[in-house]
Amino acid sequence: MSAAGERRLYADYEISAGRRGLYAQRVNGHIALTDAPLGGNGRVYLIERHVLSLAELDGLCHAYIEHSTTADEPAVIASRRQLDELAETVR
Repeated sequence: MSAAGERRLYADYEISAGRRGLYAQRVNGHIALTDAPLGGNGRVYLIERHVLSLAELDGLCHAYIEHSTTADEPAVIASRRQLDELAETVR
């Protein structure tokens, strides 16, 4: 059984689909970072399972928000789309 602490909103950003939040939560002694809609309805994405330091958390959040707002979608989706497009060009 895993021990999980309270989920805390660490940062937020806005895209055309609405406002989303980056949440930090301690799980089994490690910090997990997730992306979820602030309105409560929609997909939740795991960004990182084992954030090691506050500096890493800050850097991840900054880069993730920048990528998400530039792509106008959560960065995990935008990154996957870029990989799929790259794979198509290699085929």
